Amino acid sequence: IVGIHIADVSNFVSKGDPLDQEAFKRCETIYLPNISVMMFPERLATDLASLIQGFPRPAITIEAEFNNENELSGHRIRRSLIKVSDRLSYDEADRALRAGHSALNKLHKIAIHLKEIRKNMGGQTTQRPELKVRVHDNNISVRQIKTNSPTRHLVSEMMILANRIAAE
Repeated sequence: IVGIHIADVSNFVSKGDPLDQEAFKRCETIYLPNISVMMFPERLATDLASLIQGFPRPAITIEAEFNNENELSGHRIRRSLIKVSDRLSYDEADRALRAGHSALNKLHKIAIHLKEIRKNMGGQTTQRPELKVRVHDNNISVRQIKTNSPTRHLVSEMMILANRIAAE
């Protein structure tokens, strides 16, 4: 069983209230090199409604059950309270995967299988460069992010799966 957990903002924002109306106008948080234009107030977006390591947070959990052939055999969606115990960067997760971490290896195999199924059904995968731009004291640094790492693909496939299950 794979758990995909997404912070539950609806625990703090009700349909039609002023925060909901403003978020509807903004549609997204915009990340600029030296500032972010938040969809929700910062305390809500980066703390209360964020899955921060070590703190219990409300979430929507998609549980996807897979059989021994890595095929989806069942699922459910529920509200939950999540306390993240370990938060890994993509680089840390890639190192753990290369080191043979059993749970990550199993997830990676499931992600590969899901991607193959999507491709066989006509699904597309696009690769585009991702840049991290930082501005500090009039100094600009630009770093290209490696977007084709195994764990980035893993996370992408799990999010696509979560969206598919929610849509169904």
